Amino acid sequence: MPESIDTAEKPESFNPVIINSEVGLQQQKIPDSIDTVEKSGNFGPTKIKCEEEQIEDFTIPSAKACGSPEKFPIGCNQLRFGEYLGIDDVLTLLQDDCSTPVKCIPLGRKSNVYFLVDNSQNIDRRRTNKLRIFWDDMGTWNETKQNYSQYVKSEKAFTMVYTPKIKNGAFCTRKKMPDSDQRGYHELSPQPDPKSVIKVGRYYATLKGNKLKKRISWIEDENAPPVALVEYKGETQECQVHGNSRKNKETYFRTHPNIMAEIKEKCPYIPANILYGKLQTEATDCTNRPRNPYQIHHTKYRTKHEQSDKKIYTKGGFADEMLQVFNMAQTSNFVKKVIHSEDSPPSIILYTAEQMIDLKNQCVTGNAVLGFDKTYNLGNVYVTAAVFKNMKLISGRTTDHPIFIGPLYLHHKSDTGTYKDFFNQLATSLGPDFTRLTVGTDNEIALHTAIESSFPKCTHILCLKHLKENLN
Repeated sequence: MPESIDTAEKPESFNPVIINSEVGLQQQKIPDSIDTVEKSGNFGPTKIKCEEEQIEDFTIPSAKACGSPEKFPIGCNQLRFGEYLGIDDVLTLLQDDCSTPVKCIPLGRKSNVYFLVDNSQNIDRRRTNKLRIFWDDMGTWNETKQNYSQYVKSEKAFTMVYTPKIKNGAFCTRKKMPDSDQRGYHELSPQPDPKSVIKVGRYYATLKGNKLKKRISWIEDENAPPVALVEYKGETQECQVHGNSRKNKETYFRTHPNIMAEIKEKCPYIPANILYGKLQTEATDCTNRPRNPYQIHHTKYRTKHEQSDKKIYTKGGFADEMLQVFNMAQTSNFVKKVIHSEDSPPSIILYTAEQMIDLKNQCVTGNAVLGFDKTYNLGNVYVTAAVFKNMKLISGRTTDHPIFIGPLYLHHKSDTGTYKDFFNQLATSLGPDFTRLTVGTDNEIALHTAIESSFPKCTHILCLKHLKENLN
């Protein structure tokens, strides 16, 4: 946690204005625009008015059509000097029982503003070990991080405290040591009541392709008001298109989580095109509609595979088939290993002794590239195939070295651990020296990570075909 966030100096005249608060603080005059705020010299937290925009058609709107970045949304307050609020002001806002937060982060321009947002849904999500969701219309955020800090209230202000192990968990502050540039822990005397210590959670993010930064703060206490403080620091610029977009140059922003949940719930029973049209007709603005029909198709495909992975097989025939597969691992020269875990159907590794000899002679020696690629839509199972060129043969039809198929892997999951089961089996048969081995993939992250773990010191290259497709 940067010290400047918690110890920033604030002028004495700073009086935060709570959104729609009816008591406690004085309401400031609403300026016509940011320009009037700057010219008048009034840099305090200020209500900014916003003109609502109407969406007349059901085409997918850009982020600008959703209110960003031209209009300031209703309910926003101006950040002072373009910096995050100090901890005293943050806790004043979060602890005010009389505040009226907005239901969610509003649409519109977000340059040096903050909102007090209802956080009750995220509190319910955390009770079931689900992640918090703070959706907005600003595109894709990256460089995210989250941390927690503890504070106690002194006579003048809130002070950050620590509970280091070297002090046996006692509450301490950090101060500069005498005659040294280092900082050390100093125990508080008397020790504060643990119930009076306020635990504050913070979430930081930077908008992709922009300098706009976001900080979200909340109090980790069941008895605290269910609100979160959302701050945007910097000037809003035009958001970027989706990173995987090749043709569509529309500004990208994430689909609202509530819509994604509705799509996931209904897509198994309603055709994708019909569901897309229904949601488009019912939509009132860009926050409650799907991006395009392909989004529903992809969600339906992923949901189908998730249900397949969690499926509990009760038919008697499945037990017989499983027994047959395990017997093949003992008797067949092709079925080498069957991997079974509690939470998914079995994975199967297939290859012959002749294939491994070819791999050693052609790939491990550095004569040919060993390629791996996962295939889709072959049923309810993925097939990852190893391929290589046999440099000792030449095709009479193409006058090129023919492509041979190597080991095959049948699996239902595509995480790093699943791939490691496959590559560790191959490494045992091909190893131990992989310094001359060159492996080619389509740069799938889980596949790449597993290869680096199982084949240390090998050379990893990317498929030219996939690179060209990504550039186009």
